[in-house]
Amino acid sequence: MINELESIKEYITDLNFTNRPIHITYKYRVIFQVSRLVLILGMASTKSGSSILKIQIVSDALENETLFDYLNWLINNDGYKFVKNWRYNPLLSRVVSYSNAERLTEYSKTGKLVLTEKGVALFEELSIDESLLAYEKSQLSKIKKRLSDAKLLSILEKGSI
Repeated sequence: MINELESIKEYITDLNFTNRPIHITYKYRVIFQVSRLVLILGMASTKSGSSILKIQIVSDALENETLFDYLNWLINNDGYKFVKNWRYNPLLSRVVSYSNAERLTEYSKTGKLVLTEKGVALFEELSIDESLLAYEKSQLSKIKKRLSDAKLLSILEKGSI
């Protein structure tokens, strides 16, 4: 094999590489996830903010309509008979760091994530255009601000999630 490579080397004069863009689906793009985070904080969080746990669960539920309906059922019925597995999204940690760096969000004194003035302005812009993140808006409008951190902890303690 080494002899074969040695014999080929004399014929090779140049090596050219073409840098081609890699397609990344919109769900994994940071700007999409940041916009979704801003919507979650604007539509489904109180003024005191939201815990990372709540953001993770709501974000995961937005990926699957059945899971979101189940979450909505848990909020309305205080049920604890069903057990669901929720997925931790590691990209969300990067999104939170990015949104903090861009001064769209910040941590409050209680450790919850809140929108800054710049984040509120982005939320208002996203809210004006109905075509932007329409699915997320329709789903988040179902739960609005009814899923508080206390309610989420109550559901978790019962073993619903």
